[in-house]
Amino acid sequence: MHPPVRLIVLIVCLHAALTSAPASAQNWSFDARTIGLGGVGSTSNVAVDMVDEQRPYRALVLPFGLLQVLPNLPKVDPTKDDFDLVRAIEYTASPIHYIVGRDDTETGSLFITDLRNGTLSRDLNTYRGFSPATSVTAEGLASPTWGATIKVRERDNGSFQGIYIGAGPYLSMQTSALIDPALAALFASPTPVYTPNTSYFMSNDTVSQFALAVTGGYRGRIGWPGGNGELDGLYIGANYRYLHGFRYENLQPDARLDANAQGLLTVNPALGFPVTIVRDTSTKGTGFAIDM
Repeated sequence: MHPPVRLIVLIVCLHAALTSAPASAQNWSFDARTIGLGGVGSTSNVAVDMVDEQRPYRALVLPFGLLQVLPNLPKVDPTKDDFDLVRAIEYTASPIHYIVGRDDTETGSLFITDLRNGTLSRDLNTYRGFSPATSVTAEGLASPTWGATIKVRERDNGSFQGIYIGAGPYLSMQTSALIDPALAALFASPTPVYTPNTSYFMSNDTVSQFALAVTGGYRGRIGWPGGNGELDGLYIGANYRYLHGFRYENLQPDARLDANAQGLLTVNPALGFPVTIVRDTSTKGTGFAIDM
């Protein structure tokens, strides 16, 4: 990657720790019931898939969140003067759901923007006023599967056993970010903080994988006595996914901010490069995943 692109990647990876906030159930999922059953992002799981197969109706969800995103498209376009990296990431994380107060929240974007543009103030106290987390870990899986259950044994009370066959894309991502506690304390301090002759560290490790998943599995339901024979019961399911990989990315960016004897930012060549990125990538591979 070219140096500017690398720097943008670094900022995106470290953003999660710098602007952390309590997690919520608003994301790419169109159906809140999917989240309630353990689905995360746009993915589902064995439980959700089995319930969907038995449900005699479909839910139609209205994406009211787009009413907030569409009027602010210049903020998510890197070619526009109004581009706001932090806001762009917030919109990308949850574009479908309407979030009260989303456009009024403090993003702490000044530090992010200056770091991206290479225009950091030498006095880090300029950016005080937000409280970043020192350690953040997040992961997600999008794995929609299209297939069907072949029932090989059924009973009058709704019990059945069957074999599931399906296929679909498999996209997973995991990221962990660390910020020097001393830097986090400086940003959160109500009064100016100057620490002479010190270095602040930020690091991240992000892994993403994209593959085709061919799925074979077991489906079963044990009907409750006296229950609704079509729906009620104990559902049991498991998937074995064979993964044929198309893309693997592992980015490990690290950044170091050095302070001089006055506690102001400086460049210290003796300590090496202030920004480093290790990138491992592959365009093929195989593997497996198991869901139960």
